[in-house]
Amino acid sequence: MLSKISRWFFGLDNSQKQRELVKEIPLEKGKVETIRVPNLGYGNEYKLTKWHVRPGQMVKAGEVVCELETKEILMEFESLYSGRIQATCQIHQNLKVGDEILRIQGI
Repeated sequence: MLSKISRWFFGLDNSQKQRELVKEIPLEKGKVETIRVPNLGYGNEYKLTKWHVRPGQMVKAGEVVCELETKEILMEFESLYSGRIQATCQIHQNLKVGDEILRIQGI
């Protein structure tokens, strides 16, 4: 079960308003955006437990791309952009706040 804060932060709440907010972040064609581990206040260490995408796959803003875990919570991580997944970190990799999770290229 996801904690309420992770559901709000990543736009996982079912409200249409939050879904629309996630979809409003544009990514220019050809631009590559690096997605990093955010500071959620649950410590500095995270583990990537599951991928929902793979390099080369197209994603839409709001689509779940991976699951991150701390000692306290398990959260689904949604893409803020639509585009093509360019690179990802390894599954079960230990991550710290600010570490790269994946890169998305605008299409």
